[in-house]
Amino acid sequence: MVLRRFSSWCGSAFNCFVIAPQKPLSFYNFATQEYFRKYQPPTLIVWGKNDHIFPAEGTYPYQRDLNDVEFHLLDTGHFALEEDGDAIANHITQFLASRLQPIPV
Repeated sequence: MVLRRFSSWCGSAFNCFVIAPQKPLSFYNFATQEYFRKYQPPTLIVWGKNDHIFPAEGTYPYQRDLNDVEFHLLDTGHFALEEDGDAIANHITQFLASRLQPIPV
């Protein structure tokens, strides 16, 4: 399992990080949704509520299909990382810290 970054949905403007197997997954297609329903990976969704390209309604399939989903709707537009990168970094850090086991050294 690795932390994978998906940016294929909307070029480099959209960023999604998923803990997933090393085999490729395309973002937001039936195979990916089926994977989510079957394996139920912990998922963090950070979305811009003012994004007119991908409205917040796009999160509903994830919230419906996943049991362990953490959702944050930020007061940003389509370029949420550029607008509120520090808040997103904090959400990612807290999410990973709450769900990943430390590796013994």
